Amino acid sequence: MGTYCIDRTLSDALYGEVLLGHDICTDELVAIKKMDPVTAFHGCQCPRVREDIEVEKHVNRLFRSHGGHPNILPMRQDYVQNGADHLVFDFCRKGDLFSAMDHGALPNDVAKRYFHQIALGIAFMHANGVAHRDVSLENVLIDDSDTCRVCDFGLAASTTARCSDKVGTEFYMAPEVAQGLQYDPSIADVWSLGVVLFMMLTGVPLCQLATPSDCRFKYLSQYGLRNLFNSWKMDVNAEATELLELMLEPNPVMRCRLDQVLAHAYLRSVEVDNSVEISTEAPDAFAPAKVILEATKAWAYVNRLWKSPSNDVVMPAIASV
Repeated sequence: MGTYCIDRTLSDALYGEVLLGHDICTDELVAIKKMDPVTAFHGCQCPRVREDIEVEKHVNRLFRSHGGHPNILPMRQDYVQNGADHLVFDFCRKGDLFSAMDHGALPNDVAKRYFHQIALGIAFMHANGVAHRDVSLENVLIDDSDTCRVCDFGLAASTTARCSDKVGTEFYMAPEVAQGLQYDPSIADVWSLGVVLFMMLTGVPLCQLATPSDCRFKYLSQYGLRNLFNSWKMDVNAEATELLELMLEPNPVMRCRLDQVLAHAYLRSVEVDNSVEISTEAPDAFAPAKVILEATKAWAYVNRLWKSPSNDVVMPAIASV
């Protein structure tokens, strides 16, 4: 393990497990992502497992070589032991953003600050030629200084690619991704970011899957976000609503771009402690990767999030669509 000592297992992961360890020299806690392609392959029967692991390693190395970003979880080191890849990261004691919402929606000022940090992290990715393709509450960690760190890049793709594979977590998938159309992964990231903000402000998912057969997505497409909020009797900040309307535009051609998100009035009052230049001619960083979808994970999200205090309002509104 080099300079790291393993203390215990934190959680199981799709391709292995996440371990808690510490640096023998500094005694700092670290999270070690152990990825075993042989075990993962037998568990899911997916021929692209090795590629996804290589993408994860490549993207983390790329960001490290470019100096990193305050809102990207930094990889300290990577190594191979007993045939398994080990990626070493800073340990974030507060866990992921999804867990931070155990009690429902976040206050507007907290949601705004977190969202701004996440958007800056994704902007850094895009500026370096990488689209995330799995932006979600669970893929954002919160460190000791209450700073959001975007993580988990195994499904990332080049910003110059035109993708058609259905990847990511269902609640956050852009309509063009969910419906199996060709898509720009950078624009799809904007939709997913919009869903993250929506969930932070409301405490509930926007829809199960952004397809015409989903009643909530159908309502959004036909009547718009403001009417959706009105039907659910939700009081959402006016500027946040305006930004969400731009991000949660079902038509990707009409959807706003990430630089427009960061320039929006909703974020003007956020104190900027880091910035990133948005590149419109980002390099082709690597080949696209595919995902293994976990249906049970999606249902776990549903069962957990619909326990929101606004459940009595949300469910009848959905049922009436």
